[in-house]
Formats: sequence, C-alpha cells, structure tokens
Amino acid sequence: MNLVDEIRDRVVDDPAVGGLLEDLLRHRRGRLAGLACSAKAMVLAHLHRETGRPLLAILSDREEAEALLGDLEICLGEERVLFFTETEVLPYDRRSPHVGLLGERITALSRLQSGDPGVVVTTARAVAGRIPPPAAFAAARLSLARGDELDRDDLADRLIAMGFRRERLVEEIGSFAVRGGLVDFYPFGRRNPLRVELHGDQIESIRVFDPVTQRTVDRLERVDVLPQRELLLTPEAVAGARRRGPLPIRPSGAPSLEGIEFWLPRFHPAPASVLDYFDRAGIVVLDEPARLEERLDGSFAAARTAHEEAVLRDSAIPRPEELYLDASAVGDTLAGRTVLRIALFEGESAWTALGGDASPEMPAPRRIRVISQETFRGSFIVLKERLQSLVDAGNTVYLLCDNQGQRNRLEEMLEDLADSLRLGVAPLRNGFSMPEQDLVVLTDHELFARSARRYRAFRYGGGAPIHDYTALRRGDYVVHVSHGVGRYDGIHLLSTAGIESECLRIRYRDDDSIYVPIDQINLVQKYIGGESGEPPVVAKLGTAQWEKAKTRAKKAIEKMASALLEVHAARATRTGHAFPPDDEWQREMEVSFIYEETPDQRRATDHVKEDMLSARPMDRLICGDVGYGKTEVAIRAAFKAVNGGKQAAVLVPTTILALQHLNTFRERLRAYPVTIDMLSRFRSTREQKRIVARARAGQVDIVIGTHRLLSKDVEFKDLGLVIVDEEQRFGVKHKERFKEIRELVDVLTLTATPIPRTLNMALTGLKEISVIDTPPPNKLPIVTEVVESNEDVIRKAILREVQRGGQVFFVHNRVQSIDGVASRLREILPELRFDVAHGQMPERELERVMMDFLERRSDVLVSTMIIESGLDLPNVNTILINRADTFGLAQLYQLRGRVGRSNHRAFAYLLTPEGAALRDDARKRLRAIEEFSELGAGFRLAMRDMEIRGAGNFLGPEQ
Repeated sequence: MNLVDEIRDRVVDDPAVGGLLEDLLRHRRGRLAGLACSAKAMVLAHLHRETGRPLLAILSDREEAEALLGDLEICLGEERVLFFTETEVLPYDRRSPHVGLLGERITALSRLQSGDPGVVVTTARAVAGRIPPPAAFAAARLSLARGDELDRDDLADRLIAMGFRRERLVEEIGSFAVRGGLVDFYPFGRRNPLRVELHGDQIESIRVFDPVTQRTVDRLERVDVLPQRELLLTPEAVAGARRRGPLPIRPSGAPSLEGIEFWLPRFHPAPASVLDYFDRAGIVVLDEPARLEERLDGSFAAARTAHEEAVLRDSAIPRPEELYLDASAVGDTLAGRTVLRIALFEGESAWTALGGDASPEMPAPRRIRVISQETFRGSFIVLKERLQSLVDAGNTVYLLCDNQGQRNRLEEMLEDLADSLRLGVAPLRNGFSMPEQDLVVLTDHELFARSARRYRAFRYGGGAPIHDYTALRRGDYVVHVSHGVGRYDGIHLLSTAGIESECLRIRYRDDDSIYVPIDQINLVQKYIGGESGEPPVVAKLGTAQWEKAKTRAKKAIEKMASALLEVHAARATRTGHAFPPDDEWQREMEVSFIYEETPDQRRATDHVKEDMLSARPMDRLICGDVGYGKTEVAIRAAFKAVNGGKQAAVLVPTTILALQHLNTFRERLRAYPVTIDMLSRFRSTREQKRIVARARAGQVDIVIGTHRLLSKDVEFKDLGLVIVDEEQRFGVKHKERFKEIRELVDVLTLTATPIPRTLNMALTGLKEISVIDTPPPNKLPIVTEVVESNEDVIRKAILREVQRGGQVFFVHNRVQSIDGVASRLREILPELRFDVAHGQMPERELERVMMDFLERRSDVLVSTMIIESGLDLPNVNTILINRADTFGLAQLYQLRGRVGRSNHRAFAYLLTPEGAALRDDARKRLRAIEEFSELGAGFRLAMRDMEIRGAGNFLGPEQ
C-alpha cells in the first residue's frame, strides 16, 4: 500500500464519512461540513469506489477545480479522472476557444457519454454554458473501417459538419485535405493525422502519417473520430450552406469558427448543459453551494450586460437564456439526482443554495474536522521543532514531496528526525491535519512556501510538433542542394506509371521548374537571408552558376573561420574556473522555489550546472518565452557562483528591470549570506561610487546593473559569472566590452527573441543553447490582432478587459505626446482611471505610478516602452500598442509578453494608422508577430527575424 492509500484510509475512517455514504445511498442527499484541503479528494475518491457510481464535482473557479483534479489523479489515477473545462470565451465574444481547451471539452463529453467517466471535475462557468444535446453529439461521431463503402464527397461534407477545416495540406489539428482518392484529416486525441485511401467508393486503407515527412508511421483497421467543435451540423446543412447557407461559409466550404455561440440555438433548438450528459444514477457534488450560486448569478448578469451591447450591433443574436444557465436553472437540473453538498462552514445558505432543502426530513449535516497546515518558509530550525512536537504528541506525520530528488534532500536535511516520519513522493496540493485521527499530512511546497501549482499541459495542442522552425509557404525562397536558390510553388500531385505522388515544385529562372518528392524533402531548405535583407538571385538550371557560388561560399567560410578562431581560442585553450558540485545550501535554495518547475526549466538548470562544473568557460544561451522561468535559472547559476567563491554580474537593459531583479534576487536569497546590490540611475552618484568600490574589494557578491555596469571604472575582485538578460537590447559597443570579460568567466545569456547573429551562432554550435519551450501550467496563447486604430476599437478592447476584472497597458512610445494621448483616452472612457508612465519622469513619481497600478488604483497604464522588460503583473491581460508598425519584431514580442502571465486568455492589439499604407518591412513584422502567437513562439519568431533582417556577420563592425 502506498502512502496516499494509507492517508486516505485514515481520513475515511472518520465516522462522518461512513454516515455520509449511508445518507447518499438511502436519501440521495448528503451534507458534509468542515472538509477541506487534499482530504476532499480522498473522500470523493472513496465515495466513487464504494458506490461504484460516477461523480461530477462542480467548483467555483478553475484554479480550485484544477487543484482538486490533480489530487484526484493521485488518488485514483489519471485514467479515472476527467476535466470539463471552461472555454475562456466571454459572453457574446466573437472568438473561438483555444483548440487545447476545445479538445479537452469534447473528449470529456465523449467520456461522459460512455457511461463510465469516473470522477468528472468542472466549474460553475463550464456548467452554465449551453452545449448541443447529447443525441446530436452522439450522431456527430464518425466511425471508419477498412472495407467500408464511402463516397469521397460525402466524407468531406461529414468532416466539415464535424468542424474540420478544409486546407491544401494537413498540418494542424482540426484540418483536412482531399487529393484524388486520398482524404487526410487531423482529429483531437491523436499525435499524428490520419490518411484514408479510397479505391472507388471503398476504404482501401487507414494510415497514420507524420505531417512533416508525410510518411506512414502506422496502419489501422478502424478509427472513431470525435467532432472538432461544439457547434454541430449535419452533412445536409453543410451542403445547403454551400449554396446560400444560414451561417458564414468560407470559400473552402468550411463554416467560419468566429462567433460560434451565436449559431448554437439555430441548429440545436433545445441546447443542453454538461449535466444532461452526466449519468442520472451518478452523484453530483456541489462544493460550497452558496459560492456556486453567487458565481452563476454573477456570470449570467454579465451575459445580460454583454447582450444589451451586442444587440445594438445585431438584433438577431440569441437571448442570454438561450446560451447560458443561471443559478435557478442549474438548480432545476439537479431535481431527482443524488446530490452531495460540501461546505467548509455551516450555515443555512450552504445547504439551501441551488435548490437545496434544509427541511427537518433531510439528514442532518455530517461534520468532519480537517485543519489546513502552516508553512515554515525555509526555516529549518522552526520546522524541526514543530515536527518533533507533532511526533511527541502521538501523531502519525506524513511528509510528501513532489519528486524523489526532493524527498532525498529533505531526508538528508532532517537527519535523525526523518526516521520518525512517513516520507514519500506524492505531489498533493495541500497538507492537513485531523486531530481526532492523530493524523498530520505535510507537503514540501507548503513547508517552503512554494506554489502548489503542478505542471499540467493541455492534452491536445494546436497542431503537429514542430520539427522545422522555418516551415515553407508558397513564394518562399528555398535552396536545393544540387540546383541552388529557387522559389517554392506549393505541393503538386504527379502521376508516374499510374501512381500518384506528392511533390514540392520549385521554380527557377526562365520559368523552369523541378519537382522534389515529399520523401526527399531533406534536399531542400528554406533560404535565410544575408546581411542586406535583399531577395536572393534565383538560379538558372543547367548552368555552373550554383557550383561557383558554393565554391565562393566555402572560401568565405574559411576566411571567417580564421577570424572566429582568434576570438574563441583563448576560451578553448585557457583553463577557467570549475565550480564545485551542489552543496546543501544550493539544494535548500532550489527546493524553496515557490513555483513548480517545468521539465524544460529543470533541463536548462542542469545544462548550466554541467557547464559551470567544467573548467572550460561557459557560453550558453537560454532561449525561452516571456514568463517561462529564465530568471530562476539565472538566480540558481548566480548562487552557485557565489557558493563557489566567485562574484556574479547581471546585466539588464532598463532601470525598472534592474530594480525588479534586485528585489527578486534578494527575496530568493534572503536566507543566505549573499550581498546583492544594483548599479542604475535609481542610485545617486555617491551610492554608485560606493557600490563600485565594494565590488572591486569583493564586498558585493552579485551586482545587478544597466549599461552602467559596462563602464570602465567598474571592476570586480574575482568575477566568475556574467549573466546578460535580454541580450537583444544591447548594441555592438556593449558587446565589445563583453569580449574583454569573456575570455575566462562563465557567460549566461537570457533572451526570448535572440538577435539573428546570436541565434545563428547557437544553431551552428559556437554557443551552447538551451530552449525552455514548456509553458507554465495553464498558460494560454495570447490572442494577437493587427487592427487599424480608431476610438471604437480602442474603447471596446479596454472595456472588455476591465469588465472581466482586469487591467490594461496602452503603449505610446513618444514622451512628447503621451500626455495628450492619455487625455484623449480619458475622454473616450471617462468611467475608467488612467495613469501615465515614461522613463523621463522623476524616479519617485514613476515609482508611485507603478505602485498605484500594481495595487489596482488605476485601470489603464498609458506608457512608453518602459514596461517592455521584466514587469510581472498577472492581472494585466490586455495590451494595446499604438503605431505598432514603428516597432521592431523583438520589441513587439517583448511588449506582448507583458500580458498573459496568468491562466486567463490575454489579448494584444497592434494598432496601425487608419487608412495608411505600411512599409513592406513593417507589414512583414506585423504579419510575423500575429502569425507566431502560439505558446513557445519566441524561438520561431527569432528565426523569422533572422529571415527578415539577415543572419548577420559573426564578427566585426559590419554586424
């Protein structure tokens, strides 16, 4: 028996749980007060196992739901737990849910209809949204088997009805393509797309293929396909819509996905809720019913308000009652069901909300005493004393860790006391105690005040895994290894000896073409431009031009390599400092991280440590999206350097980021004798001189600074590590200063969008690179739109965010006119609170403005690019960038990264002048930033930047 099972048996041994089970079976009603923390999951798992019935647990918000979900997965196993999530789409918002959310919802509905869903976790908002009735969903499933009779056009109509988009090539989930007797489609729940091969009207084969190479990786006898969206049509409706249609139809015949909720009542006159999918013999669990009722009524009121505004644009849109349920309607759906109500505190509202009954005939509420646990914030003396007192009092104390490494570290730190504890690995959300059971459960993240959020990615992403960061588009320049530079002209079907095969067509000079079979795609690469950014010269087939060009390139590479050797010879031949292995302090500090590391974050940390243990000086690039945890990797590296007797310098581009890093480093390392200071304009001249003198004397361990750190007077007694944050913000002269430092010290470079030369050096092996590509838990892609600026667009975008409880950045990068822009915004939105921030403000005033915004005393911050770096404000989830066409690609990416740092969907509006024609390079930048809006897009965006700007000379003043 594992530790979680042991703890569960102790929890459910409480008489209240046994009585509750009897109430549910006899009266179909149960009420339990006092249940909290991870004990809640253990009680629900026990009820599911003992009754053999499915459970549907409804919680107030998504964060609480995901906490319960994680604990249930530990108690029951992931295969027995299901999540029906929210769509993250506000009422009457003409946007579609993220494909990952949609995939989870549709898969959950399918499992619910299977009759054996296990335990289902959902939220008030998810329950309130109306969806197609179960019969329509069941009818929309598609089953295919080898040998079935099937018309190709009927299959295409069926796929469109299910929500697939018709495309020329299948690359993303939800797309399909028809070419001759082949029908490709990419459904939810599969790592790779499927290819149905028809011989006449009969299915000859069903194959799984790699979307990158197009090669078959498996063969299937049959396959079941789920709908790809919640607005379900019939093939007949699609055929009719193609002719005149009651809903928007794309040229391909696929219905538009924008504003899908507006069409739901038209195609499903009696829409349902997720409760209609749930087995009536199951148990519905209402967690804190009074809060659920409040949340449901609040959401419905917001829908009414949104409808009042939307109906002014379109009088035909459905009423809120047709799209959403209020608390009363949800209560009605519970009639006749077995319902369990859980409340932390007793009170009449806890039992009467959502149609509950507090009459004397009902079983009295059962009471269980579960107490949440304290945290110790890394104080091991207090922790040991507290643990010893708990053991001495006769308690069984369980100490649960997120992974085996942390368990081993804690066992080592607690020394002899560990033998008196039940130590194990089980990442429960919360510890708790039950005095009547002499039971105490502690978790490592609570001991050290770490966030309990566990890494949990969407089961279904937005498309195929990206093996090639520079995927081809028609018209792109490409290089064939034997024929040179040409232009890609799409995928074409060629018939040879009666066999059709897919080929890439490449056009050359004088309209000559070659065809490259898909299985020889390795012979073709996308062209990455040179320094000029000018388009390349297209080669002429049948000449020696390409061979001569390759010969010239080889000579240029040899010349460049000799210069490159001069720079890297010192680092390669001279011995640097090999730092010692991790000690107890290093392990303690890392364990105290308040968030759960992502796999990529742990991998990047390991890479950095391996480099620092080597005598060869480190030169590593950490490339990761904004908010993906690069700073924590840097803090661990700096601490390791200080532990090894060396100093560390942290170079950042702005004073605000320097101040934030100072606070972050000091907070993370406050338990250790590490001296940290800052050099920036926030320090007076006298203070700067004092800090420089102390750094030279070795009295400061870590110095964080802006460009001031590169001044000639700044010296270190024993510098061992240089960390460069946002390297793309520093110019060539600054990097020449780096070269004076880099011969022997370890260098760690952090960036979301590396400049072309740095990226090129990393890709060619001159720098080591670690990519943090795993998003933090529940992070959603930022919706990015390029729109012409007008007052109506601005007003709606800002109001939309403020009405859902958030705040807004409005970026205007001209100090001279920023106050006028703020005044105009106040006229457009007089009901909101605005403030202004820019780099020329006095330090004290700037600090006051930022604190007011942080503490939500203003709704909109109108600022210059001073917010570009480092700010972490989870409540700000909309940004508007004025004159976005004047910004660089990396700047736009960094600014967009200021939002979307919580688990709510964020929006970035790139405003361009109304009616103005944009320059070609500006249009390319805006197209790129809009195109690369998925999570982890920074690396791909940098590759596009390299394409637009050129790869850059590795060395010399030309770069």
